[in-house]
Amino acid sequence: LLGDAGEAAMQIGFQVERLAAAIDIQDAESMQILAARLSLYARKCEIESIASAADRIKRHAGEEEIRWFSLLRDTNSLLDLCRVTQAGLLNHGEKGANEGRREIAL
Repeated sequence: LLGDAGEAAMQIGFQVERLAAAIDIQDAESMQILAARLSLYARKCEIESIASAADRIKRHAGEEEIRWFSLLRDTNSLLDLCRVTQAGLLNHGEKGANEGRREIAL
């Protein structure tokens, strides 16, 4: 059982992987959909930094003349942000689980 933090970390990782795959094949339509989905999920989890980064990617992917370099740069920033956030969420989840085990042991 992962708990809310672990579930959020997994879901964010899954969404970012799908977004990165769409960027690799330069599928602008999928990029817009996936970025919008990631943005909504991040806001639901109150992770505004990821939501804002996903919004930027959605905007870039929706441009008539896509600037792939800018899109790639923003995606790399999003990936870095997600790694840090995932680590923090998982760390927080482990801390909560350890505290729960300690309480049970007492």
